[in-house]
Amino acid sequence: MINRQTFYFPADGSRVVTGLCPNGEFGAYLESDDGRVRGYGHTRLAAIADLNDALDRAEAEGEEEFAEAAE
Repeated sequence: MINRQTFYFPADGSRVVTGLCPNGEFGAYLESDDGRVRGYGHTRLAAIADLNDALDRAEAEGEEEFAEAAE
């Protein structure tokens, strides 16, 4: 991933890293998640929104490991 930027969200204290992936899309991951990209999109904002949706789905499905990474 190149052109990385980190965004801080004070509501829950999380940090999200975005960057350009080799496939030409932007990727997003939680800084606490060790670089595992979980959100993709054509813009940084779309990648962050996709990451948010993935976190919500994981929480709803009870994936404890995935939900713990979000905290």
